[in-house]
Amino acid sequence: MMTSPSNADLPPDVLPPALPESHLAAVRRVVGYDHHLTGSEVDRLWQGVAQRIHTHPPRRASATWGHFAIPARSVSRLRIGIAMAAACGIAAWGLFATLGRMPERRVYATGAGEQKTVQFADGSRVTLGPQTTITVSRGTDGTTADLRGEALFDVASHAHQAFRVRANQAVVQVLGTRFLVRQYPREKKMTVAVLHGRVSLRALRETTRTTNDSTLDSTTHAPAHTVLGANMVAVVNDSGRIDAAADAHIEDYVGWISGRLVFRGTQAAQIADELSRVYGLDIQIHDSTLRKQRLTLEVSVAEKPFAAVLDAVAYTLRAHVVRKNDTITFVPGPAAPSNSSSPPRQSHQETQYGR
Repeated sequence: MMTSPSNADLPPDVLPPALPESHLAAVRRVVGYDHHLTGSEVDRLWQGVAQRIHTHPPRRASATWGHFAIPARSVSRLRIGIAMAAACGIAAWGLFATLGRMPERRVYATGAGEQKTVQFADGSRVTLGPQTTITVSRGTDGTTADLRGEALFDVASHAHQAFRVRANQAVVQVLGTRFLVRQYPREKKMTVAVLHGRVSLRALRETTRTTNDSTLDSTTHAPAHTVLGANMVAVVNDSGRIDAAADAHIEDYVGWISGRLVFRGTQAAQIADELSRVYGLDIQIHDSTLRKQRLTLEVSVAEKPFAAVLDAVAYTLRAHVVRKNDTITFVPGPAAPSNSSSPPRQSHQETQYGR
């Protein structure tokens, strides 16, 4: 009876390494081997093969195929070819298995003055605001949407599938609700408004707080986290701080879907940026005092022509509008009197919002 060789019987250059259990399990799955072998048993078999190779190296011999003799060199090449084909097959199997686990990625985007609604197979729906891009990744752990801009999410309820929305400042995770997430590239804060259901909001940055005593160092805390219910709004600033509160005007945050823009204590510079996205024009305010002025204003861009919207904003700012090609600038003070009696020329952008 042949005894299993020991490690002492083998020279160091042919000692096989011990295989971990995870590797053994992978080999069994590939070759379809149903019998369970322990790591030590496989090691003994592997060491036996290594000793036989070391003691009896393969001889160069010819082989026959039917009535034909195959030279020894061809036999060696044939063996190498079979080994390479087997290795390629295993590599291809691993590649396809890896690709099968890779998440599905889709990118959706809108331009200036555009809206887009995307319907997913699970019943969830997202409506993109103007100049917005979302990258949706679907994997075994759920769905993740990376957002640049503003979008309204209607997420179907799935107890076993998470839905996450990630912007620059924080990540929102839900299981079934209706909520809005907004953060354009030029904005330093992220806004989350929950219309129905509940969401979990977690900042992506650690928060830093400084005590009143200036002699003490600032302390760093874990990223802020909170849970928002219906009719709640949260703002995440660029330092990771979350300010959340109930808001009775929650529908104003999604008024843009129906062509209604509502500004409450909003700086004029932000209003100009919003109108630029809606109409696809370059609307600017250069005066620093005018830019910081805060307005409470409601604009119906779906019903009023573009010129009327500009006039309403200029009247509230106590400013006037200067137009040059596709650039519109709000300038402080009333406009200089004009001698021309012809009516002002309407812009080609005087169309309904969401055209």
